[in-house]
Amino acid sequence: LEVTPKAVTITADNGSKVYDGTALTKDTYTNTALAEGDRIESVTVTGSITEVGTVANVPSAAVIMDGEENVTANYTIDYVNGTLAVTPTTRELRIVANSNSRQYDSEVHSDGGYTVTYGEESYIVAAGGSATLSTGDVVTATITKTVKNVLETAEGNNEIVTLVVANQDQYRNIVTVAGTLTITPKPVTITADSDSKEYDGTPLTKDSYRS
Repeated sequence: LEVTPKAVTITADNGSKVYDGTALTKDTYTNTALAEGDRIESVTVTGSITEVGTVANVPSAAVIMDGEENVTANYTIDYVNGTLAVTPTTRELRIVANSNSRQYDSEVHSDGGYTVTYGEESYIVAAGGSATLSTGDVVTATITKTVKNVLETAEGNNEIVTLVVANQDQYRNIVTVAGTLTITPKPVTITADSDSKEYDGTPLTKDSYRS
């Protein structure tokens, strides 16, 4: 008489999600039928992925029990990998350079600040600063544009010169928007001086003024 091991297949489940900066794991599995009364006590399923891509979800080390007895040796186990996949986020990542308006004072003005918007979250960033998104990724922008006076460069785009996004490949849609820097005229009042004289047959003029 001969009893041969029973074949059983244990397949790790697949899993997928949109990139959010956290690891994707899935420790569940399916299996073909066991002998009556037997049960799978445990299976080790190993797989983890954080950034966009795919990895194998690998099952191993199954333990099969019949009541309190370990009967794993009575089975020939075929392990089948699943797949874990992370896809790029569909949320828009928007970086908007500051707009600013200054009254003319003969000085040079600039504004290196910007706002980062990701989903429902908004981060206001000072010049030279950076924003840490909910994914844990850091956004850093460099903005340079200066305006000095009304006659030369009264208005100009406040453009993003460099943009660094950690794990940039994980974001499907990154949008940059220029702001506007404006120098407005400085109001000035010029008042001609008043004067008077007693009539002497000659014109009265006065070309002085104050401002």
